[in-house]
Parts: sequence; structure tokens; C-alpha cells
Amino acid sequence: MLSKIGDRWRTLREWVTLGEWMPRILRLPPPPQEGFRPGLFIVEISGCDKAAWETARARGALPFLDSLVARQNYRVVDYHAGCPWSRVAREAELFHGLPGALAGELVLPLGGEAPQDLARRADALAADAVLGRRHEGLLLHGAAWGTLLPGGAAPAEFHGPLGDRAEGWVERLRNRYGAALDLRRGVPVVYLHRDCTPPADLSGDALADWWRGQDRKLARLYHRAGMSRRRDYETWLLLGPSSTRGDAFPADYARLLQATIGDAWQVTADPAARPGPARIPPGPRLLRVLARDAVAHLYADGKIDDATRREVALRILKAGAGVAAVVWRDSAGTARWQRPFGDETGLTTQPPEHQLRAWLPYLVERDAESLLDQPDAGCWLALRASPVSPPRHGVALLPRRARVGAGRGDWLRPSQLYAAARHALGRERLTHAPGAPSPAASTEPGADTDSFRFATYNVHRCIGMDGRQSVRRVLRVLGEVDPDIVALQEVSAIGANQAEQIAAELGMQVVFCPTLHGDEAYGHALLSRHPFTVNAVGLLPLTRPAPYKEPRGAIWVQVQLGLRSLHVFSTHLALGRADRSLQVDTLLGPHWIGGLPPDTPLILCGDFNFAPPGKNYRRVAARLRDVQLAHPRGVVVKTFSTVCAVTRLDHIFLSPHFVVKDVNSPRTHLTSVASDHYPLVADLHWPRT
Repeated sequence: MLSKIGDRWRTLREWVTLGEWMPRILRLPPPPQEGFRPGLFIVEISGCDKAAWETARARGALPFLDSLVARQNYRVVDYHAGCPWSRVAREAELFHGLPGALAGELVLPLGGEAPQDLARRADALAADAVLGRRHEGLLLHGAAWGTLLPGGAAPAEFHGPLGDRAEGWVERLRNRYGAALDLRRGVPVVYLHRDCTPPADLSGDALADWWRGQDRKLARLYHRAGMSRRRDYETWLLLGPSSTRGDAFPADYARLLQATIGDAWQVTADPAARPGPARIPPGPRLLRVLARDAVAHLYADGKIDDATRREVALRILKAGAGVAAVVWRDSAGTARWQRPFGDETGLTTQPPEHQLRAWLPYLVERDAESLLDQPDAGCWLALRASPVSPPRHGVALLPRRARVGAGRGDWLRPSQLYAAARHALGRERLTHAPGAPSPAASTEPGADTDSFRFATYNVHRCIGMDGRQSVRRVLRVLGEVDPDIVALQEVSAIGANQAEQIAAELGMQVVFCPTLHGDEAYGHALLSRHPFTVNAVGLLPLTRPAPYKEPRGAIWVQVQLGLRSLHVFSTHLALGRADRSLQVDTLLGPHWIGGLPPDTPLILCGDFNFAPPGKNYRRVAARLRDVQLAHPRGVVVKTFSTVCAVTRLDHIFLSPHFVVKDVNSPRTHLTSVASDHYPLVADLHWPRT
């Protein structure tokens, strides 16, 4: 009832908002796969590396981002965004999962006469099409805002840098509403890049106020994604350093280099320049320089021996202009680094896996070398910042369920986000996070465990308070809760069985107790990461059958926790008081709990539809302990309803064998909309006697 009222209110409110009508006014095509399907909203914030993030947090300038970590089950992961000198290389890795796939933003294609400038829309679309033939673009059927590459998005959904967007009243209106309009339309994946580098003259309280303003903008975007009625969006936030590393090359860099390199070379910034006719004695060789931001590719005509390559690299350093390192490959294919202090080998020793800080310079150096591996790379790569200087890195704020694992040296990379994002969108299945142990690793028959997490959750047929049915949303809740054993009530079995879908995704075993059949197939289930045997599944009695009375049932399994076993009972009791009393009699009677010896370890859980201190509650509590009252702090959390939690109908009762370490009922934006009940979660310890 409450969910229907909320759904109708939201429908009425949206129909009178301009944002709802704007896609129709602009005649924007509806996205494919219409319906309440999985969606992904990725926001990349450049100009906020980890040091800036920690400083702003310490001053209390990021309250919304802090709340994501503290109350919304987000985790903070150290994030290396890829090659710091090439933004297009980073975007190619994130959008196509291809590290080092592009040599730079401004390069001279092999055999081409005109340079490829990926700041130009046509060149960016052409380069992205080539990458898309190797790996499907992450933004396929999606929208890209503020990026250099479309990442698989259609040309009409590719909104590059502001100076390169198409003109016209439709585009101006789309720019006015930005990514919020795509979230309203239900585009499957929306990517937004924003440069939030603070002004250099800000400091102290003024800088903190500036960050608070950025934090409020992120909060508005996050809530717009969560309020979408056409797609179930998951929001990922990527915070990293500025888009470029170091200052840009001076406009007259070719002239400065010519003055240093001598008459043997003709240095030009004109990529269309061609070498002169052959003559005796030979004239100067042509050296073309293509510089963009903090990286420059230098192209030479003809074959060059290693000695000449090294000599030119030294002269590039000598020319100054802020060049901190020159990278080139010798005839054997080995990367050589020319630095002012003479090192030519780079960090060839791979750091130990556990030394997190030592890995970042190593990865940055390898990223720079990967730019030379592309066919359109120059003979030399001049960098205005050295990887020997302390590299800056960012952080990723991700939901705990996002299946991303650490890469080399425990650093998260864009290629891992690419795989995890495709999994979140249902395009690619990951059994577990890359680089992380398999969830099944702890459930081996011979393994033993003393602590486990137990949960009970009424999922309301996976119909949320917005009226939308979404198994994936319930999956996200359970993924964040991460229980070892969970009881689910009000599970629909119309068509596909929701319990089986959830169990398959979480890698758990499942037993289902149907209480309704046919067009209203429905029941409750028990899921476990640990092996179990089913002792009984059946219906509980009613005082008298009636068409308006819903049948109720119970599940009894014996779960194997290592070398020990415990009995778990799951149920969903009736709404009527007399029916509940009869069903409690049955559960405590000889055919269920009463048939076990008094010293048997057991847990009884579910949606009992009674609250303390009622008579039926007291009867069950006299036989077993209420997990909330058994907690040392005496925590009491109410689980119904998510509109306003006024009572606790969901309970976990347990025998004296278990120590309650923690009890909670997650209160997040996700749990508030996924069902009409909050989940009840308990961390239990089973001491050995």
C-alpha cells in the first residue's frame, strides 16, 4: 500500500516537471532496453587527487562524499587513472579496457600527411571506432559528457569539450541540462567528466568553501541518478589529479630546440613538412615536433641508429623548456630514459607487491613507455614531468558490491573498472573481483569458521518504494550486506524465481518454500554460502482457511560450518493474531524446534509480523534469545517500514551457543527504496567449547 501511494505521488510530481517533458520537446530518441534495467552513472572529477581529498575532508568541506563512505556503504580505493601525460590514453583504457592504446592527443599517423588531433570531434570519432573494433565501448548506447573520446557512444550522444560541441538550439538546451537529462531519460550508462581544479589564489576558508560548492553539485547529481524512474542507476565517483601532468610546452618550442640541436636537423612544428630532395652532401634531416600539454612526440625521417637517438635525446634535454625526461627505444626494443642525472634504464626492478607507494612510480613509468609502443608514436617522447618526482594519484568511491579488485601493487586501474562496469550493466559476467579471492574459497567442506554474518530481509517481491520491480536492486543491498546466510521473505516465483536469480549471482545455495502457486507464485527462501541439507519445507497451519488468508510456511535446514553444524529455521508468519499464535505453537512444537535436544545450536529468523512485547514475541523469546537484546550494547533497530521505521517485525532468535558481535539494519538510499522492510544483519561468533 505504501509503495503504491509513493509511486503515484512520484508519477504526479514528475509529470509536472520540465525535466520530464524536455526529452519529448527535443525529440530525443528513447534509449534501448527500455524498462527498469541496470544503469551506471560514472562521474570523474579531475583536480582532486588523494592529497586534496584528504585535506578537504579534514576541513569538513566534503560532507556529502563523507556521508557516502560513512552511511551509504561506499568504499574508498586508491586509484591510478593511467598515463598521467595522456588523457586520451586514460580514456581508451577506461572506455575500451585497452591500456596504452593511444599514443597521445596530437600524433602523426603512420603513413599519414595530416596530424591526428583527438581534440577535434571527427578525429576522436574515427579513433574511437578503431578501438571499438578491438573492444566494445563501455558507453555503447550511453552518453559521454566532457570527454575527448566518445567511448562507444553515438555521435549524437557524444558531448566533448565545450569548445567542440555542435551548435544549434537543441544542443544548447542539452548542454543546459547536461547529464541530468540523460539520467531522466534512462540512458544505460552516463559518463561525466568535470574539471574541478581549484583556482590557484584560493586558500584556507575560501578554498574550503569552494570545495563545499563542488560537494553540493555532486550531491545533486547523485540524487538525480537515484531518483530515475526509468533505470536502476549505480553511481561511481572517480577523483584524480588534473588532466595534464606539468605545464604545457611553450608555443615556440621548435625554435628553442633548433637552437640547441644544431644544423644537422631541421626542426619544425609543421606536421605537413616533407624532407627535401636527396643531395650530396646530404642536407639537414627533418625533425617534426608535435606537442600538446605536457607531452611532445618528435618524428624523424629515415632510419636512425642508437647512437643518434641517444645524442638527440641529450640535446632535447639540453634545450630546456621544462623537459624532465626523454623516452626512446633502442634497436633491441628496450625503453631508454634520458634524464638530467644520466639514468637510461628506468625502474627496471619490479617492487614487491606489498609496497604500495613503490609501485606507483613503476606503473607511471610503464605507462609512459607504452605510449611508444603505438605505430603512430614519435621516435622520442619528451615529458615535462618526471615519474621520479612524487606521482599524484586519486581515489575511487565505489559501492562495496562493485566487483573491482586491486591490480598490480594493489592499485586500481581503469581497465579493471571497465570490466567491473560491464558486469554491473549485465554485459559481462564476473564470478568475483579480479585479483580478489573467490567467494567460494571460504566455503570449502574442510574449511572451518567461528564467525559468520546472518541476515533476514523481506524483499517485497523485489518491488521498491518507487513501484519498480528490480531484482538487481535487492542484489545490490545483499552485496553490500555480504551475508554468509540470509533468509528472504516475499519472494516472487512468477516466471523466473527471484531467489534462484539472487543465489546464482551471489554464488550461494538456495532452498525455496512456495506458499502461493500459479499466477501469484510466491514464497520465502534461505540462501547460504556454506553447504546445507534440507530437513523440512512446509506450510504452517491456519485457524481456518479463507480466500483472503495467505498461506504461510517454514524452512528447516542444517548448515555445515566447517566441522560443525547448526540448525536454521526461517519463516514468514500470518497477519492475524490467532493464526500467528497457532503457527508459533507449531514452530516450537515437536515437529520443528521442539523436537531438537535443548543443547542444539539453532537460529530462528524471518518476518514474524509481531513486535515486542507482544504475547507471541514473549513465547519465542522465552525459548531463544533475541539477537538485538543479546548484543552487549542492547541495540534495538526497527525494520518496518522504510517510509518511516516505526516497529520491528523482522527478528533473529538464537540459542545460547552464539556471541553477538554486532547488530545493524543498514539505512542507505538504496535500502530505503529497494523494499518496504530494512534488512536485519547480525555478526555472530560461535566459540569452541
